[in-house]
Amino acid sequence: MPSPNPYQHYPSPGYAEQTCQQPQLVPYPNQGYPQSYPQSSPYQGQSPFPPQGYFKSPTEHSLQPIAELPAAAPPAPPTSTPAQQLSEDERLAHQLAQMEVDNARKRASSSASYHQQQYQINMLTQPVPQYPPSQPYQQSSPTGPTSYSPTSPVPYGQQSYHQATHPQYSPHHSPQPPYLAPRPAPAPRPQSFHGIPSQPMIQIPQASPLMDPNSLSAYLETHRQVPYPPQWRLPPITSTFYGSFLYSPKTDWLDTLDSQFWRTIRFSDNGRNPAPPAFKLTFKSRGGNFRDPRLSWTMASSAGEKGKIQKSRTSWSYSLKRDLDSNRVKSEVIMTPKGKEIHCSYIHAKNYDSLSFRGVDGLLYKWVSHAPLDTLNGYRYDTLRHALFAGSQHGQDPLYGQIVADHAYWDGFVDLSEVHDGIECHGCSQKPVVGLRWKCKTCADHDVCEPCRLAGKSLMLDCKFTMVSLPDEALHIRNPRVDVGMAIATLQVLRDWELNTIREQRKQDPVGFELYLDNARKGDLGRIRHWRHTDFEGTGVKGGNATIGTLMKAINDANKAAEPRQTPGDIGSMLGGDGGGGGGGGGDGGSGGGGAC
Repeated sequence: MPSPNPYQHYPSPGYAEQTCQQPQLVPYPNQGYPQSYPQSSPYQGQSPFPPQGYFKSPTEHSLQPIAELPAAAPPAPPTSTPAQQLSEDERLAHQLAQMEVDNARKRASSSASYHQQQYQINMLTQPVPQYPPSQPYQQSSPTGPTSYSPTSPVPYGQQSYHQATHPQYSPHHSPQPPYLAPRPAPAPRPQSFHGIPSQPMIQIPQASPLMDPNSLSAYLETHRQVPYPPQWRLPPITSTFYGSFLYSPKTDWLDTLDSQFWRTIRFSDNGRNPAPPAFKLTFKSRGGNFRDPRLSWTMASSAGEKGKIQKSRTSWSYSLKRDLDSNRVKSEVIMTPKGKEIHCSYIHAKNYDSLSFRGVDGLLYKWVSHAPLDTLNGYRYDTLRHALFAGSQHGQDPLYGQIVADHAYWDGFVDLSEVHDGIECHGCSQKPVVGLRWKCKTCADHDVCEPCRLAGKSLMLDCKFTMVSLPDEALHIRNPRVDVGMAIATLQVLRDWELNTIREQRKQDPVGFELYLDNARKGDLGRIRHWRHTDFEGTGVKGGNATIGTLMKAINDANKAAEPRQTPGDIGSMLGGDGGGGGGGGGDGGSGGGGAC
């Protein structure tokens, strides 16, 4: 018999009017789920099974209670953050982020330093292999497999000036220091080399940043020369030639010269003891308006004994012809004295300029500038240095060879023993001034010597002095077997092409080029290099240019070099050319800066 259902209600006379009462349940807040329901079933307002034994009294009201809706929450008071507080919070967040970045950098640097120290300790504690007594002692080559090598095989020219100052390692190569075996010794050979200290690690040179145009110009005006590139390995100098030029009437530094001279003595020495040049170049330019432009020059060298120019014996010539419309080169050739042709290839790159050719000896040569030619960005072209690289074998890239010659527009020369005739020092009353002479740009007829300038004698607050001295344009020959005529001829071709590049830059941005020219002419050396014919003629000499020490030096030396039999017109040409100040004016005197190049 089945058991009765305890929840089933049976009709009974005594309980006919009784009904089961629903217990009052406390609602959960926010109509959520009660914690007693593990299945998270939603809370129901009425239980389907009322509790057993609880019945409603007949007197109780049979109506179900009506649930009341919860009252709305009171509105939150309006809140707002002041703008000052927002800015302070933003600043604090930025500081916290910066602190996290700094901490990360410190951890990275400390980790790198730790690994470097561990590498040094491992190298110092690494045992040296033992050699048997029968094995001879040999010194390993520093360029062997353990030595480091740059990724680029070209030591200079294929990369920029800043990148060429330090080597770059290939990914598969480890820059470990080379091991050098001990040198031969008369004593018995030891069986072990553990007592010998290991070789120091290779220190990779740090790259120095390239100087900006203003700093480089200031360096040149102060030191009167630019530094050599650190990657150039320069052999000893065997001979030196000093350049100067003679300009044509009513021309400027970008125009074609009348003559270019190269002497074995300085321009200042030539003013005291005039001597014929070792090499003289005579220029000729035609066409350009209706015909194809042509540029040509001939170079003759002195005979030796009498010092006269013998064009028929030793003469070089150059010819360049370009198309009138496209300005492309139609023909370009250098003729040697023996009638052999030399063809050159000029390249103007973003990081350097170069001129490649095959010499009379069959080797490949390349002139390379140490920095880019970029006047529109403020770089003065007289801050360039040029080096002539020569290949050691037939067909070898010249940049693998050695430097056989180098050129600079200013060599930094200062004559400490020069006698300035007729000049009196206003500080110590010395007459004539011996050594360095300083002339004031603001005062009239105010000169002091170097000791008085350093001691502050006869100096006013508004005095600005200029040194009455002129460096030289120099060509250093560093290999006695190189053909000097070939080096000078090809250097002139490179200079001609560089001037042509500057003319193209002037066409590209005339306003920017004028700004470059004005800034360059503010310096003494810049005024000489970027010369104008008025700097040496008429009112130019008597006016503001008289306060430029380099111009005064060029004119004085030109007057000394001029012979009495010359006419005033010839002397005026000599002042412009011969005294053209190092680079600026003057053919014969081009003052080491040599001409308008």
